[in-house]
Amino acid sequence: MKAFRLILGILIAVLVFGCEKGDSEYKNFKVKDKESLKQTVYVGDTQASLTVDFTTAGPWTSSVEYFKNANESAPSKAGESSEWVTLEPSSGDKAGDYSVTIKLNPEVGTDIFMATITFVCKGEEMQVLLNNSPSVAPGSPDDVNNPEKIKAAMEELEYGFWDARNAFYDIDDKYSTPESRKSLSSKNEGLKKVWLESYKAINTCNLLLTACEYEVIKEQEREQVTAKALHYRSMMHLNLAILFGGVPIDDRYPAVSEPVRAMLQEVTDYIRKDCEYYINISTKTETELTEALFVNAVASLLRAGTFDSNLVYDRLIVMIDRITDENFVFEDSNMDGLINQNDSHVGVQGCLFYAYAFSSIQHQKSVDTLNKLVEQLNDNMFRIDANASPDEIKQKVIDILSGSWNRGVKYLVNRFMKNEDWGQHLNLLPIPMDIMSANRNLVQNPGWD
Repeated sequence: MKAFRLILGILIAVLVFGCEKGDSEYKNFKVKDKESLKQTVYVGDTQASLTVDFTTAGPWTSSVEYFKNANESAPSKAGESSEWVTLEPSSGDKAGDYSVTIKLNPEVGTDIFMATITFVCKGEEMQVLLNNSPSVAPGSPDDVNNPEKIKAAMEELEYGFWDARNAFYDIDDKYSTPESRKSLSSKNEGLKKVWLESYKAINTCNLLLTACEYEVIKEQEREQVTAKALHYRSMMHLNLAILFGGVPIDDRYPAVSEPVRAMLQEVTDYIRKDCEYYINISTKTETELTEALFVNAVASLLRAGTFDSNLVYDRLIVMIDRITDENFVFEDSNMDGLINQNDSHVGVQGCLFYAYAFSSIQHQKSVDTLNKLVEQLNDNMFRIDANASPDEIKQKVIDILSGSWNRGVKYLVNRFMKNEDWGQHLNLLPIPMDIMSANRNLVQNPGWD
């Protein structure tokens, strides 16, 4: 990997040197903005941010060469590869002023990390370097004043970032045991999807938080938008931390383009801070409150590395106290007449985590917690005898979370409840190779290439 980056660095330096050629050195081109000669585009982009504006001394043509993600010794011509780049216009039949738009097809650009666009006029070449970053666009400070950007971000916030959460659920479902993790590598597309979708969601949250800070969003909406953005930002950081450990903390807009990894303790403390803010304001639904309480408890579990911790106990007590009174509060969010995995699964998981952690400390309350789930969900699966031992309570919880109600918590159950020998290497998953290649400040998790 390091050798590959060195080769890539030398290649880029050579190409950039050619791109930074002064206007006076070109005989047949006059470029309006030299920044357009070296640009970075991001996953999902449909065109480069800058047009290439120039004046020519005569007719001109263009061509595109691609460098793929493989360690190739030479680029491939456009005709031999997927048409990621389309130029509009791609040629000119006379001298004059031209403005070239660089259009992109994100569906076919996934295996390309760089393209060089060559313009030719009277035998002279002018090159544009286009770096295809496998990361999320950091954004621009001007976005906060762009009504279309804010509207799109508000719609994403309302939708709830299900692409990111489902990508996490998929990885947790497939790779939640030591044996299954042995088949993984840093080239896994699912890992890449989790990383990209999570940071995309976080970036959206940060845009809206910045808009609230600058009072761009209407005053009557500000508290609710702030609350939801902090809630989702904490959830996305938690999912990343469960999979990868200490990850970059993204807390600003525009995002840092090449962030460094934080320590796991820093990430979990950051998550808990966002959660505490959300929990203590009024604008939230019962389901969202339960989610935030659970995220806070799981972040504490990751930080402590065990259920047997006062930090975890305290968070679980707060969670149970807030979501219980005489009865548990579970919301039928999809209005299908049933409370199941499709709506309040996090609330049930929180109660099960509580029963597990307190089986030896508050035996009766653990038993009562499980038996109240029987009443609330009309499901005898949760029922347990009042005289059950702590070990029997723990096994009941493990059985339920291993067989059902396990969406998103399989790794947590296997790692922190079952006596499995993980070994340090398999506790964390590899950071995706493409993400590593795009960020020289990232360090791979131990044991992975």
